[in-house]
Amino acid sequence: MKLQTKILALSLPLAAAGSLFVSAMGRRVTQSVMVEELGRRIRPQIEDSASRIAVDLQMAREQGLLAGLQSIQAFSGANYAEALTVSGTVVAHTNVLEKGKQRTDMAIRQAMSADETLYIRNADSKGAMLLVSSPVWQPDDEFLLSPRAKKRIGTLRLAIPLRPTLESSQRVGELLAGLYVGVTLLALLFSLLLLKIILGPVQAIVDATSRVSAGDYGVVVPVVSRDELGSMAESFNRMSSVLSRTAVSRDRLEEALAITRAALEASADGILVVDKDLRVVTYNQPFVEMWGLTDELMRSRDVRRMAEFSKNQLEDPESFMRLVTLEVSSSADLDRRDMLRLKDGRLFDRVSKPFRISGQLVGRTVTTRDLTLHLEGVRALASARDEALETTRIKSQFLATISHELRTPLNSVIASAELLKKGRLDTEQAEYAETLTRAARALLDLLNGVLDFSKIEAGRMTIEHAHLTPAEILQDAASLLRPRAVEKGLRLDIDTGSCGDWPLFGDPTRLRQVLLNLISNAIKFTERGDVQVRVHPLSRKVMDRPLDAMAGRAWD
Repeated sequence: MKLQTKILALSLPLAAAGSLFVSAMGRRVTQSVMVEELGRRIRPQIEDSASRIAVDLQMAREQGLLAGLQSIQAFSGANYAEALTVSGTVVAHTNVLEKGKQRTDMAIRQAMSADETLYIRNADSKGAMLLVSSPVWQPDDEFLLSPRAKKRIGTLRLAIPLRPTLESSQRVGELLAGLYVGVTLLALLFSLLLLKIILGPVQAIVDATSRVSAGDYGVVVPVVSRDELGSMAESFNRMSSVLSRTAVSRDRLEEALAITRAALEASADGILVVDKDLRVVTYNQPFVEMWGLTDELMRSRDVRRMAEFSKNQLEDPESFMRLVTLEVSSSADLDRRDMLRLKDGRLFDRVSKPFRISGQLVGRTVTTRDLTLHLEGVRALASARDEALETTRIKSQFLATISHELRTPLNSVIASAELLKKGRLDTEQAEYAETLTRAARALLDLLNGVLDFSKIEAGRMTIEHAHLTPAEILQDAASLLRPRAVEKGLRLDIDTGSCGDWPLFGDPTRLRQVLLNLISNAIKFTERGDVQVRVHPLSRKVMDRPLDAMAGRAWD
């Protein structure tokens, strides 16, 4: 009964405090959720109203703006509605006395800098308000097809009273507090009843524990149920049975030691366990082999003698001896990790950690790992990487040099072909001259592509943005590849459709290279029949870039 009384005395004040806390938190959370929901629900209507007053705000038509604001105030139940310019000046207000005032508070500046509708809680002389601010964009029927950003011309603000919302949240908080108190009292009553059932078996275990403490290891607690209390009694009886046996299984202990020894020897790292006096507790054979220690030294179990024997192998023997001395200093309870360089080029990673039994520091475990092969691998990998980078640089330089050297005679061929076209040629000769010019230009483009490859590797690649038409690019590519199609007995058809003469912006050179590769592959892998190239528009995007050759707009 004493425990039950304590629980009751402690639980009742906690329940009262919890009810107050739940009421306050429930009211605050409900207020936040309901205000958030109010803002979310009214947001589409506010943004629609902002778009409806955009023309009046742009034209500064006060009567139209005032009528629009009054309509917005009526459907939203707001205390007032106002329209501001981008500088924060009130253009129109449902309270005409506010017209012309300048808004400079932090909420206005935040709303002016936002591209979306914002709503914040505020309070004035009329009580709590929800201030809703929505940007007003310049009306533009073409902005959906234009890449230009929308232009903001002002802000629509409303002040919606929150009194009904806050009163509802108050009632929700009181309801939550009542529910909490009821549930708490029921849980308390159930706990007291359950505690009364539990205390009987627990008291029996307490009495049995006192008898075990007095030396009576044969005590048995009666098991009166099959639940957790029964399991506790059975566990106590098993513990008592174990304590009554004093013989220790030597075979199982030797088996555990054998497993531990096998795990030590199976490790590739050298492992040494020492006590607080730097005496060897145990070690494995890899540790002996790493440091070249003798059997006599290992039998001595003296770590200081082992360190004196091994220090001459290191590049810095004094630092190594100080490190061994630190193992028994005040810092012996900390982990240490050190890199040891040996005179023969080997590199050891030495990790020293405290070794505890039952929470008490009894020594340290020192693990030594040979990183020599790993370091050599890292160096070889770095050397291979440097060689690969140098090879790439030489290749890029070679490509750039060859491309520049070949472009000079190709430019001469193109110039000669252009001069030949200006001479007196019949139709067939003129066609041959034109084909020669286009082929030479295509080869020049190919060389430029090789040069582009070196630019890409150097990070200096640029993409043209010039005027082109689909029909012109396709006809150029087809004229170069049609002789190859004729040789295979194929017909090459070009169909640009309705978009053949569209003025476009793009990179003519790279587009021509892509088309040449595609059509060339089609001819290469077509044995008979024809090769057809068709152009279909997928979408149109108007670009505000006037062309020199036309007064209209181009497509990208």
